[in-house]
Amino acid sequence: MTDWCKLNLEFLGGPHDGHSIRCLSMPPVCFFLPEEEDALSVSVYLFSSLVGDQLKYRFRGYQTITAQEAKQLNHFEEKT
Repeated sequence: MTDWCKLNLEFLGGPHDGHSIRCLSMPPVCFFLPEEEDALSVSVYLFSSLVGDQLKYRFRGYQTITAQEAKQLNHFEEKT
């Protein structure tokens, strides 16, 4: 992977406000981040802007998911 692919992702607003991670490939337009208090609820963050190597994602609210979707998210987290 080349250096130009390295990006920082920053989450703005909501329960994950100010959290950032380093990403080595192009991330998705939308993130569903599991909530600790409710296994069937996720925080929704949508891409809003790119400033330098900083991808900004804004909080758009909460979404209820099914037990199967929660299981898939947990499986994805275990792989990363």
